[in-house]
Amino acid sequence: MHYCMKATPEALASVKAKLAAAYERAELTQAEIARLSQVDPSQVSRICRGQFRTLSPNVMQICNVLEVDAGLSSEPVVAVSGSWTRMLASLRDLWDETPEGAESIMRMLDAAAALRRSG
Repeated sequence: MHYCMKATPEALASVKAKLAAAYERAELTQAEIARLSQVDPSQVSRICRGQFRTLSPNVMQICNVLEVDAGLSSEPVVAVSGSWTRMLASLRDLWDETPEGAESIMRMLDAAAALRRSG
């Protein structure tokens, strides 16, 4: 079941403008945005062009990837780079969603950090 948030015309216009600006400065291709957001590439293209009428889950996923505050939360938006977003996606790809898998990844990252500090 998908929920779509109806927004005022002003709020939609604001999100559309923010998405367009974020896409212009993003270090990500539409294919990368599609992979990171798990939204079909054709939908990414349409949404990045501002062709949507509701704040659907797909729109919100793309907002998250492009670090766009859609104004639906009182939580502050944490600005991160496209590189950080890609790194998180790589970690998600590595993790098998088990506690053991998380421990293995943490050990690997700790070892990499130790190498970086010593090098």
